[in-house]
Amino acid sequence: EAIEYLQEAVRIAPDNGTAHLRLAYNLLMGHQPIDDVMRHAQKAVGALPEDAEAHFILGRCFEAKDMAKNAKKHYEDALHFDLTIVAIVEEGEPKVIPNRGG
Repeated sequence: EAIEYLQEAVRIAPDNGTAHLRLAYNLLMGHQPIDDVMRHAQKAVGALPEDAEAHFILGRCFEAKDMAKNAKKHYEDALHFDLTIVAIVEEGEPKVIPNRGG
């Protein structure tokens, strides 16, 4: 249900990076096709270039597509913008909870 609402949000506001980010996250957690996740993660990174979560999700997409060099770049970008992402990566399952509190 959340995915449907987020798809509608992206349709109404196609340049809204946060909508693309939330949709990419929900698609990833819902085990949806990685190409769908990647399309929205790329739009999120384009609109929110300093968002650690967007880079992390895009890194997961590249990793799933066996594109290690691209995955590493986006994981490094995620770490650059939010060091708390390290603990999340070390836990294994991709649970992204960036520190938004500063």
